[in-house]
Amino acid sequence: DLDTQAPPDALSRLTRAGLLRLSLGPLAMNERVQVAQDAIGARAMTAAAAEWIGTHSGGNPLFCRELAVAAAESGQLHIVDGVVEATSRNTPGGARLPDTLQGLIASRLDRLEPAEQNSLRMAAVIGPRFSTEALLALQPGDETSLRGALQRLRERGLLDADPSDAEDHYAVH
Repeated sequence: DLDTQAPPDALSRLTRAGLLRLSLGPLAMNERVQVAQDAIGARAMTAAAAEWIGTHSGGNPLFCRELAVAAAESGQLHIVDGVVEATSRNTPGGARLPDTLQGLIASRLDRLEPAEQNSLRMAAVIGPRFSTEALLALQPGDETSLRGALQRLRERGLLDADPSDAEDHYAVH
């Protein structure tokens, strides 16, 4: 948090440099639900699932997104005919999701296959945009396996095809 980890005069120096600080409040409940639905490709959400996402996310858009993805990947939420349903609400036998955004992202990365983790690490070394060719230069090996790992990362929403470039270029999400 900038308020607690930056030098005491950081905000005033940023303001003098022409940067503006915007304080944004949390998303409204219906916005939280929409972000979660969009993240996991659903058209609607049951009241129980909406309450769970809305309460646990605190209205932070990125947290809403990551919480929905993690809950879907762990089986706590599932989609039936386009509608998100809660299957486990941290009940005694249910998997408990991390309580922080950092924890959610870390657990999501931990669930990747080793080849996917390595490809993502190497892509991060290259930068926010990279080509398959550049990735192969850092990670020599089977091109077919690499392309498969990149496709799975795209399917999980961790990479996007770079719309500003050629077919074999990606952007880290």
